[in-house]
Order: sequence, then structure tokens, then C-alpha cells
Amino acid sequence: MKYIGLISDTHGLFSEAVRDFLAPVDEIWHCGDIGGGLDTMREISAFKPLVAVHGNADNYELRYDCPEYQWFTREGVSVLMIHIGGYPGRYSPRAKSLIEQLRPKLFVCGH
Repeated sequence: MKYIGLISDTHGLFSEAVRDFLAPVDEIWHCGDIGGGLDTMREISAFKPLVAVHGNADNYELRYDCPEYQWFTREGVSVLMIHIGGYPGRYSPRAKSLIEQLRPKLFVCGH
């Protein structure tokens, strides 16, 4: 079973303390607001395999390289990841639409 490190809103900071915390994970899922442009994204992806979405505070470089949402499968579980998602009963309109359309088993968001 994969060990996933779930983070968001790093805003350009990928400190030694965060690296130490994420050292045992197999893969990092970043739920947006990576910050720091492509350099921060490359820094994280050089550390561990990365699945990421852009956030509302990310620049156009990151928005070009990172999609608004990711829909993928890990170990038979369908996953939907978006930055601004809300929570059960109060999902953002975009997240609610994607959840209804894609029917993921796991929904993760940041913000």
C-alpha cells in the first residue's frame, strides 16, 4: 500500500522540517497554492513523485503546468483533487459538479 503525503498551501515554502515530515511517503499530493512558481513545484517533485493542482494564489506558469483538478486512480481507488472544494453539504459549485460527474471514492482539497 502506498503511503501518501497530502499537502496544500505551501506558498513557495518547502522547508527542511516539511521534507523531514514527508521523508517516509511514497508520493506527494499537493492540493494547490504551491507558490514560488515552477521552481517550488520542481523542488517538490525532485524530492518525491508529485501529483498537483493549481490554487487560486498560483501564478500563470503554475496554472499552465498544473491542472485545475486531477482525477486519477491509486490502488483501485478513484481520487478527485481540487484546490477549492468546500466540505460535505457546502461544496464549491465546481467541486460539486466534478463530484457528481466523476463519482470519486476519495475527494481531497486544499485552501
